[in-house]
Order: sequence, then structure tokens, then C-alpha cells
Amino acid sequence: MALPRFQNLHSDRREHILEVAGHEFADHGFAGASVNRILDRAGLSKGVLYYYFEDKADLFETTLEAAVRHLFEERGLPGGREALGHWVETLDADAFWDALREMSRQSLGLLRSDLWFVRLARAYPRIRQEPAGPTLTGNVEGLGRGSLEALLSRGRALGVVRSDLPLDFLVEVSAALDHAGDRWIVERLDEMDDGELAALMDARMDMLRDMLDAAHVGWEE
Repeated sequence: MALPRFQNLHSDRREHILEVAGHEFADHGFAGASVNRILDRAGLSKGVLYYYFEDKADLFETTLEAAVRHLFEERGLPGGREALGHWVETLDADAFWDALREMSRQSLGLLRSDLWFVRLARAYPRIRQEPAGPTLTGNVEGLGRGSLEALLSRGRALGVVRSDLPLDFLVEVSAALDHAGDRWIVERLDEMDDGELAALMDARMDMLRDMLDAAHVGWEE
């Protein structure tokens, strides 16, 4: 995590540094990103990196975690994981699956955006496959899995998520489906118009529901 003096910067200055870094990592990945380019574009001297961050990896992790925070805010969940936890607890059995589909639809307006945190999110599947990717993305992966676990646990308590398999198994396969889906969509984003993309996002959510819905356990008669 960034050194305390980075947090002491004015919020506009912090955001500018994160925006420049976000675009650089989105364009070049972690390995190909240039700290010198980031410093030049942010108007910082060459030695400043180690004044605010431990190293390049620390800069990346700070930038990625800020991107996740922005994405939560864009979905109406300021406060990140804590806000998501509160939202999950408001779900009832009748609204559970519709609420998840609506949350998925909210991301449609962002997917083609040039905002730095959206661009970094689109690059995330590629960066995650770099040699250092699993280490660099560990905190965000933990956040994602924790959110999935809270969501599926709530669904079980409501009786709408299947209970015939271990919860951690459902989290694991759901996370794998998310990663595969994100990578596939990002690679083909420019080939789809808005209607095709919206239909795909809904179908993807339908597939997840078919896999997890307590009403579809076992072979249908």
C-alpha cells in the first residue's frame, strides 16, 4: 500500500497521479509500464516514486485498488466492500436474482468508457496472466472472492442459492466463470454493438443463475 505521505497529498493531486498510472498500466500491462513515463506525465521528479510508494508494484497495487473503489462508486456503492455488504443484506428472496442482473446491467454504460479506472479494469484479465499477475492482484482477488462468498451465503440463507455443494466450491467456480467471461468480453468488445453486448451480459447472468439457483438442482423432470 502507498506510503502515508501519499495519502497526505491533496485529493486532486493523488487522483491525477493514479489516473496517469492507470492509463499507463492499462496500455502496457505491469511489466511493460514505464515508471519514468508515469512520473513525466504526472509532472513528478524521478525520485518521487520512492517518496510515495515502496516500488513499482506498490504503485500498481495502489492504482488497482483505487480503480476498484471508483467502480464501486459508479455502481452506487461508495465505501466499497462495506457498502456492498450492506447492499447484500437488503436483498430478499424475490428480488435476489433480479438485483444481480440489474447490477450486471449497470456495468454496460462503463464498458466502453475511456475513464482510467474502466480502462484498467478492461486490462485486468491480461495483467492477471502476467508472471507477476497473481501476486499483484492478490488483494483485489481476495476482495472479489469475499464479495462472492457474502453474496452466495446470503442467497443460501434466503433459499435461492443451492446448498448441495460446499460454499467455497460455488465461490471457486463462480469466480472462474467471471474471469473467463470478463476475458472473453474484453477481447471481443469492439466487435459487438450495444444491443449485442447487452444481450450477452443478460445471457451470462442467466447462465450463472442456472448454475447456482436452488430451483434448478439436479436433472429437471
